[in-house]
Amino acid sequence: MLKSKSFLFGSIGAVMIGISLAIFIFNQPFKNNTSDQLTNKPKSELNKQAEKINESKNTTQNDTVADDQGNNEDQTQAGSIFKGQGNANPTQAGQEASEQGNADPTQAGQEASEQGNADPTQAGQVATGQGNADPTQAGQVASEQGNADPTQAGQEASEQGNADPTQAGQEATGQGNADPTQAGQAVSDQGNADPTQAGQAATGQGNADPTQAGQVATGQGNADPTQAGQVASEQGNADPTQAGQVATGQGNADPTQAGQEASEQGNADPTQAGQVASEQGNADPTQAGQGNADPTQAGQEASEQGNADPTQAGQVASEQGNADPTQAGTSRKFAFKRIFNRLTKRIFKPK
Repeated sequence: MLKSKSFLFGSIGAVMIGISLAIFIFNQPFKNNTSDQLTNKPKSELNKQAEKINESKNTTQNDTVADDQGNNEDQTQAGSIFKGQGNANPTQAGQEASEQGNADPTQAGQEASEQGNADPTQAGQVATGQGNADPTQAGQVASEQGNADPTQAGQEASEQGNADPTQAGQEATGQGNADPTQAGQAVSDQGNADPTQAGQAATGQGNADPTQAGQVATGQGNADPTQAGQVASEQGNADPTQAGQVATGQGNADPTQAGQEASEQGNADPTQAGQVASEQGNADPTQAGQGNADPTQAGQEASEQGNADPTQAGQVASEQGNADPTQAGTSRKFAFKRIFNRLTKRIFKPK
């Protein structure tokens, strides 16, 4: 009897000890899990929240720090804050201060005031008053030079027009753009008959070619249709989405805007009559008497200008353009002569 009782109590004790050991053993990972939940997880969540805050700060701040900087990397804001800065935002009107160009949408290409737009890969501006750099070279050497040939630094002397895309076709001051295979300009104030080139060389001439930003002021132009190479006054506009021109003697390279406000300016917009003052081109491709805004012709505005029609020599007198690409826009003298010839042909027509 005594043995059976002691065996029973011993068994109960052994079971209780076993249960206690089991509870202790299984309770250890549970404690570790709770400690992890209390220590590690809140730290990782705080780190993630801190990263989110830093990211939001980076996206809501703009990168313009100092005065005279051009590019604003925030694509939703107008990047010009200080005087002397261009505009880096391709969707905003980039002119906020006088005589400023438009910054490259990917680069802060403005280093000094009155400089053009930098090469998208280089800050190709060296001196004041220079045009737009060659997209592969910093093709500006002297002041008041146009845009370099995309493969060459085709400017050799100041106040020259745009280089031939395959040649440095400019040899003398104030000359227009050469034929893509020839340096076809010899004297200043001459137009360009090539519809694929920006043939304007002298002051006050616009550019009617929608793929080129022609020569507006003395010797300057923009040959790159994707760059805004003009900085100082009397310069054209290369931005195809903005009408960046305000001052006198500027051409308009924007095919969708009438960017002209002052006199002696050409009109490059084939759908707008962007001219306000005298000696301006003609925006109506079906009307004569002024420069030609036909997007396939190089329009002439001022006196001593050639014919924009590559198949007709339409110009004889000053301030006459040829808006009809199939007709010759000559003076009234020749118009009367043409009418007289037609009448005589009808009267004396052989029966």
